[in-house]
Amino acid sequence: MSKTDNTNQPLVAIAVPVYNTEKYFRDCLDHILAQTYTNWICYITDNASTDSCWQIAKEYEAKDTRIKAFRNEKTVSAYENWNITLGRMADVPAKYIKYECSDDWMFPECIEKMVALHEKDDQIGAVYGYRLQDKYVDCDGLDIYEGQIYDGREILRRSMTLNITGGLGQSLYRMDVLKKISPELHVINENNIHCDVELNDNVMIRSKVGFIFQ
Repeated sequence: MSKTDNTNQPLVAIAVPVYNTEKYFRDCLDHILAQTYTNWICYITDNASTDSCWQIAKEYEAKDTRIKAFRNEKTVSAYENWNITLGRMADVPAKYIKYECSDDWMFPECIEKMVALHEKDDQIGAVYGYRLQDKYVDCDGLDIYEGQIYDGREILRRSMTLNITGGLGQSLYRMDVLKKISPELHVINENNIHCDVELNDNVMIRSKVGFIFQ
């Protein structure tokens, strides 16, 4: 599929925290650049890496004006850096926000299809999809014949026994729903090792959720 015309496309914010993942970092950024959806802005926060991640971030910042690179003065915890990365985008006038770990990647149509489903119902707080781990697909606990839009509390209940949601990078969130949790987008509980689960739970109790069966 060719890249979509970004005329009237909602802006998507992409938050990329990075720390010593030079082996995968270029793949992550290349897959962002390869998205068929083009109206996005990407903020990278380097957590004072000791490898070449900062140099790679600056290289991609120079390559595409939609990418902005930032660097922490010192290394902080991964959870704190997640909040720093998201918090930098609190004033970005984006309708949606995606968290992308620096060792993850997306299929080219990922953002385009997630935005399209979001736009069908303004009560959707997050759109999820399948997750590929090595050769294995997971987060596939829903029945494709039930539709794509669900009550968030129902999905939260089903998640107790079904594999439906995974890490932070699996979803595209509605910005104003995250701001109801924290206006500064500090939505990560830095004292909870399962902070990604907690964030998704906080979204589900506030809104509907969507699912792309891909």
